[in-house]
Amino acid sequence: MTLSTLDKWGQKELHVDIYYAARIWIRRIQEARAAASRLGPRQYYELRYEHLVEDAEKELRKVCDFLDETYIPAMANSHRLARKQIPDDGFHAPVRTPPTTQHVARWTREMTPADLRLFESIAGEMLTTLGYSRATEAKELSPRDRLRIAALAAKYETLQAGRGVLQLLGLKPPI
Repeated sequence: MTLSTLDKWGQKELHVDIYYAARIWIRRIQEARAAASRLGPRQYYELRYEHLVEDAEKELRKVCDFLDETYIPAMANSHRLARKQIPDDGFHAPVRTPPTTQHVARWTREMTPADLRLFESIAGEMLTTLGYSRATEAKELSPRDRLRIAALAAKYETLQAGRGVLQLLGLKPPI
């Protein structure tokens, strides 16, 4: 999700950078898991993308069982329907193509070494909680890495504070 956030918004929005994307990834997982604890296991189902793309039918059958719905084979080919009903506008392009294992752990292959160190210093605990291995070996961050993290964290906190003020004034929706 971090690379997807950067791909979609990184060049268009001042506030979107590797630090922001990592923090948002963590926040969304924490919020989903908090909802899970309130809802309970009969109303919350967690599906891993990796499992879905590795064996779509098996995973979709599990989802259907959870929902007490009938599995329909076309569910594993939703991209075909998307091609007919969703515009080919670039933004929605991924839903028009079949899911692929090529995107599994994409972050470990496509992030720069500096971004990997930054991401894992922020999100490492969540990666471990979710059972993901880290791409970089745990090591001391360089002074340059620490300075970059501090600068991006200051930018993030400043923009989040400004967003909070705008929300209080009813001028900006929460993200």
